[in-house]
Amino acid sequence: MQITFEGRKGAGCNIGVEFHDPDGYQVELYCNMDQIGPNNRVRPTEQFRRVSSLEEARDNPLPATW
Repeated sequence: MQITFEGRKGAGCNIGVEFHDPDGYQVELYCNMDQIGPNNRVRPTEQFRRVSSLEEARDNPLPATW
């Protein structure tokens, strides 16, 4: 199994890992996805902080509130 992505992408700010299973299906495991806040408030785009590894995501956490 080869990992095709790890880290944090954009909107949602969730940390994830993507890979293909033996049948060729793409699988994504993720955690810590942002939820829409009170009054439909979402995290500002300048806080998305994309990273390309799980270590970077761990070492560069996002603010808990916004």
